[in-house]
Amino acid sequence: MSVKKLKNPQLVTDYRKILDEYLEENFIEPVLLGTPVDGKVHYLSHHPAVKNSATTLIRIVFNASSRSNPNSLSLNDSLYTGPNLASKIQSMILMYREKPFGSTVDISKAFLCIEIVPE
Repeated sequence: MSVKKLKNPQLVTDYRKILDEYLEENFIEPVLLGTPVDGKVHYLSHHPAVKNSATTLIRIVFNASSRSNPNSLSLNDSLYTGPNLASKIQSMILMYREKPFGSTVDISKAFLCIEIVPE
């Protein structure tokens, strides 16, 4: 419904292109109407975020805090958060600067790679 509120047809096209890219990279999977469902199912809601930017005009925001009912857990509630690494940033920067070689990675889509075991 939030995509239908987009006034600019080009934004709708761009949104669809992003979804097609996510589908191609297996970040999302299609759900066909009438598909039989075993047990409880919850679909992750999403909406467009539009920004006047030279690099990214529109992006998809997934609402991992949504719940199917008030007594259920959200995806955010169910994820393992891991340790807080903020206190280690300073030592990591120093270690990076004292070595002769450093390496970096692009994690721009790392947060889209969430896989949930069906069981």
